[in-house]
Amino acid sequence: GKTVHSYNAGFNSSINKVNYSVYYTYYDGNRYSDNNKNSHDLSMNVSIPFSWHENYIWANYGISTNNDNQVLQTARLSGTYGDKNQANWDIYQGYGNKGVNYSGGVNGSYKTQRAVINAGYSYTQDKQNINYGINGALVATQYGAVFTPSLQQTNALILTKDTSGVEVINGQSIKTNNSGLAVISGMSPYQKNSISVNTNSIPSDTEISNNIISNIIPTKGALVLADFDAKKGFKFLLTLQTPDKSTIPMGAKAEIDNDDTQLVASFHQLYFVANKPQGNIQVSWIINGEQKSCHVTYNIDNKTPVNGLYILDTECK
Repeated sequence: GKTVHSYNAGFNSSINKVNYSVYYTYYDGNRYSDNNKNSHDLSMNVSIPFSWHENYIWANYGISTNNDNQVLQTARLSGTYGDKNQANWDIYQGYGNKGVNYSGGVNGSYKTQRAVINAGYSYTQDKQNINYGINGALVATQYGAVFTPSLQQTNALILTKDTSGVEVINGQSIKTNNSGLAVISGMSPYQKNSISVNTNSIPSDTEISNNIISNIIPTKGALVLADFDAKKGFKFLLTLQTPDKSTIPMGAKAEIDNDDTQLVASFHQLYFVANKPQGNIQVSWIINGEQKSCHVTYNIDNKTPVNGLYILDTECK
């Protein structure tokens, strides 16, 4: 075989966010034949970023030439679109002398909740090409199935039970589906990962007490569960009143419908989420060593909720 030596030199820099680079390559001996002809390539590239309607666009121009006076030029515009940059697009046009002639193309992709859709068209002097496709994955779990645009080595399964449309801040266009499921790909294995949900996206009939899970440490290749313990139902804020105006102390135990136990807060206030519009509550406490209790009935009674919260004054008898 024939030994080919090459020498490379170049630099890149930027001025006011405009990036530029120049590279030179010299080949000692010809790359393609045995006529021992030396050759060289000189290339230059300039990239200019700018924004348009809160989206990013890059304008790029490149030119290269070699010792055969072959000149290749390419102009390119590329950018992102969408409030989460979920769409990417790319348009380019090239020209080369000595028989290369014109070439160009356009490509685009869009990341939806369930898949990545991509399409493109390109042409050269000799041929044209159209490509399109959909990429995604289906994850089946004990909580239900969820489509996801991509799976990487380590992933997290988001669970908000039966609450759909909860937005996960860590991902692009990721919201929980009708089963309350979503997938975040690309978690860092053997490290603490934090996942949070956008509280503004939580429906008014759903309570998520902790919108950040910060202690997820997955192993490599795992699908780790991030359960946000969503509770769907009717949200109530009751102010309890006793007939004799006696005090119900903070921390008094409220057993709701023999199912859920909550604690009374200050000023006789009790917050809870019920799975039905009316029911019964047994409140109990100890004061001066004596056991006390009272009984409450709650009912939405055609009341209008405030931000999904039913605020009621109720008697505890």
